[in-house]
Amino acid sequence: MTDAAVQSIPLNSRVRIQGVFKALSEPIPDLDQSIASFEMYLNSAKDITILEQAPWFTKQRMVPLLAIGSFVCCLGLAWSLMLARKNKLLHRAKSELHGLNDQLEFRVEERTSALAKANDDLTRKSFEAEEAKQIAERAREAADMANRAKSAFLANMSHEIRTPMNAIIGFTKVILKTDLSSKQKEYLTAIKVSGDALIVLINDILDLAK
Repeated sequence: MTDAAVQSIPLNSRVRIQGVFKALSEPIPDLDQSIASFEMYLNSAKDITILEQAPWFTKQRMVPLLAIGSFVCCLGLAWSLMLARKNKLLHRAKSELHGLNDQLEFRVEERTSALAKANDDLTRKSFEAEEAKQIAERAREAADMANRAKSAFLANMSHEIRTPMNAIIGFTKVILKTDLSSKQKEYLTAIKVSGDALIVLINDILDLAK
């Protein structure tokens, strides 16, 4: 029998061994004799029968599971805070854009009114109309650039947020299909439910930001 066969038996397993037992004894004061060590002689690996496998859920495996759960919670909170901050900045930019549009409309109306009242100076009115047109063109280009930047930002954030969340949910589903204890299934199910709820919340926030 090789050492590899013995080493393949999981720790903390309960086994039955059939073989020749040789006890090595030595005298101990106040006692007739005591077993100091022993040797087992086996014919093959078949002399060892595993009666009960070692439990899968151990302290060594519980620590990584708790670490994964804590990491997922922290990641979700961080993404939520970041998304809230980005949404606040986007709302501020949108408000500024509305203010710019209102200001532009006011100036156009002001130029139109001045043109109607100052028909006697066609040259000056023509110059003011051209100036208003240029201002409107610049404002329109600025608005178009802001809209393109917003669309690019939302597309990028949608990918960056959904990709890690989908990975977390996917790997949780894969782990749930393995042999787990009831407690492990309960913990992983809680992680999956939280991840699903978080991805729905992220989708709603991104749709609202659009």
